[in-house]
Amino acid sequence: MRRLLVLAVCLVILCGCGTEATPTQVAEQVVVTVEITATPLPPTDTPEPTDTPEPTDTPEPTDTPEPTNTPKPTNTPRPTSTPRPTNTPTATPAPVSLSGNGQYATDPIMLPEVISIVSLTHNGERNFIVKAYSGDDEQLLVNTIGGYDGSRPIALDSPVLFDIQADGAWTMEIEPITFTYLKKFSGEGDSVSGFFDPVEQGAWNISHDGERNFIVWIHCSGGSDLIENTIGPVSGSTIIGFPDGPCFWEVQADGKWSLEPRN
Repeated sequence: MRRLLVLAVCLVILCGCGTEATPTQVAEQVVVTVEITATPLPPTDTPEPTDTPEPTDTPEPTDTPEPTNTPKPTNTPRPTSTPRPTNTPTATPAPVSLSGNGQYATDPIMLPEVISIVSLTHNGERNFIVKAYSGDDEQLLVNTIGGYDGSRPIALDSPVLFDIQADGAWTMEIEPITFTYLKKFSGEGDSVSGFFDPVEQGAWNISHDGERNFIVWIHCSGGSDLIENTIGPVSGSTIIGFPDGPCFWEVQADGKWSLEPRN
């Protein structure tokens, strides 16, 4: 487009001169014009290349740790039952011991337990009578003639006073009733068993070779039953049913005796 404009200008100039231009002149002018117009524009500044950043060091790969073995879960133990606390046994009260000769009244005595056993001996020839008092309550323990060696139960509130009538030397020992495993019970004279758990109702064999009273009681927390009350020898059997326990036997006799379940 620029070349055409330059050419047109030159033609106007030539025409304006009033001279007739020859074809040769026109061609030279055109050539010159072409050469002039063909002069290239000065080159634009080529931007200097920017500095290419130096490559950074690529970090070497670290060693990937080998996987460790995951331990298998252990079985959680089931909680064990907590044992129930055991009852701490209490100390057994010390027995009370007395001795004397002839008639004697004791000072107030504290019984080892509410139900205790009184063991008595006497070597005289005449009456041997022992009574116990607690307030308005009275209990006859022994009423015999001559020598004596036996045990009797006592159930009175403490303190207790004892009144002893005797013509000879005597002894007294008071101790608590203890628990025992009792299958049968036998002895001679008056006697008291330890506490035991009652057995099922059934037949019991009973024997006594004495000449005087033979009396048998079963005492339980559920009540008391008179099992035998006779005079002289006994050899037989009877049905015994026990109230709720624990229980203990009380026997009064003057000879040897035996209480034994048939089965």
